[in-house]
Amino acid sequence: MRVFKFGGASVRDAESVKNAVQIAREEGSGPLLIVVSAMGKTTNAMERVLFEVLKNRKNARAIFKQILDDHLEIINALFDSEVQIHNEIESLSEQVYEIIDNGNTAKPDYLYDQLVPYGELLSTKIFSEYLRSQKIDNQWFDAREIIKTDYQYKSANVDWKRTEIQVVNTIAQFLNNSASPVAVTQGFIAGADALNPTTLGREGSDYSASIFAYALKAQSVTIWKDVPGVLNADPKNFKETTLLNHISYKEAIELAYYGASVIHPKTIQPLQNKKIPLYVRSFKNFSEPGTLIDSSNSNDDTVPSFIIRTDQRLVSISTRDFSFIVEDHLSDIFEEFARFRVKINMMQNSAINFSVSIDENSFQLNELIEELSKRYQILYNKGLELLTIRHFNDEIFKKLTSNRKILLEQKTRSTLRVLMK
Repeated sequence: MRVFKFGGASVRDAESVKNAVQIAREEGSGPLLIVVSAMGKTTNAMERVLFEVLKNRKNARAIFKQILDDHLEIINALFDSEVQIHNEIESLSEQVYEIIDNGNTAKPDYLYDQLVPYGELLSTKIFSEYLRSQKIDNQWFDAREIIKTDYQYKSANVDWKRTEIQVVNTIAQFLNNSASPVAVTQGFIAGADALNPTTLGREGSDYSASIFAYALKAQSVTIWKDVPGVLNADPKNFKETTLLNHISYKEAIELAYYGASVIHPKTIQPLQNKKIPLYVRSFKNFSEPGTLIDSSNSNDDTVPSFIIRTDQRLVSISTRDFSFIVEDHLSDIFEEFARFRVKINMMQNSAINFSVSIDENSFQLNELIEELSKRYQILYNKGLELLTIRHFNDEIFKKLTSNRKILLEQKTRSTLRVLMK
């Protein structure tokens, strides 16, 4: 039993859907669960719908109408005359319009999880029907009914016991007893209960695939990307990159934590717990082997890796009377970061300062700073870059930081991090 995950780029248009289905046909022998993201940039567009709903609802319908038209264009390119898929899409769109018109704007995070998941529901309905039209019988499952979570909207925590029961009673039962064992479901979305859908955090579809694999005791997970595999650097930032053919779970977790965008940070742990190998492969060249991630660490330090996080803000927090930053202060500060759900990318403290690097687009960053300013003195710098080098050496460090002003620096046995402008 295997799990395939196709991200938004791999199903962004009709030709991409056809390519993904070809991959499923040629590479997916045996029982197969296919986890599919929203098409292209649909999640971004659904977030714009949410923004308009929260503002005054005025333009929300028009924005969703464009999203719907884009999906209908893909449907028309994939199908000759499929009444069933049009009925399915119409039913989903009616549900969206109902939320747009009557959703509870007093609870933005709750409304987010009610509305934004429809991108995944639309894409998987189309994907499932197209598989069927290509003589690949399959069963569509609603992940909101299977992956069970708590009620922390927008970043829900998985209830593993309830989830395993649901997976075994639905997807596993189908795959184990079907003559055509192919199942299709969504990434990113889940549910606390029947009336309260949740999401697993932005870009959480990889995590969904690992959750399903964990509960299914899958043989492997394959994430299909628009890159050859896990590279030692982002090709958008570095001209020369190297494919990491084989790395350990630990190395993958480190790279994901520091900001490597190819894998969601939460993806690895469920797989590591059950020693399920993860493959990252290219949907553009699916004859290539890609990257294997498993328990072996023999190749981890052979190639240095470089990760850049842009749009960083350095925030320095100090007491107003310039007394020491002590444990009580740090406890209070961390509590506020947790309350506003602002992630710290790097931190450092001195006698009177606690400094952190934060993504500029953090959802409630300004609200956090406003709250902390009531009790502390706050200074910050904007427009910075956070560079992380795994398995560094002095030559590489000097080359990548020459002519740059370093505001913060940290070094461990294998990792060097600098915040610079």
